[in-house]
Amino acid sequence: KALDEEEVHFEFTDQLSPGVVKVNHPFLYVIMPMRTS
Repeated sequence: KALDEEEVHFEFTDQLSPGVVKVNHPFLYVIMPMRTS
């Protein structure tokens, strides 16, 4: 899904932890890491 926002914040701690995408909506998007090997 495309976001129609002018400002988007990405928060990451390291490569194996979940990340967070914050926008000006009442929603919070979580990005989960995947190991492919």
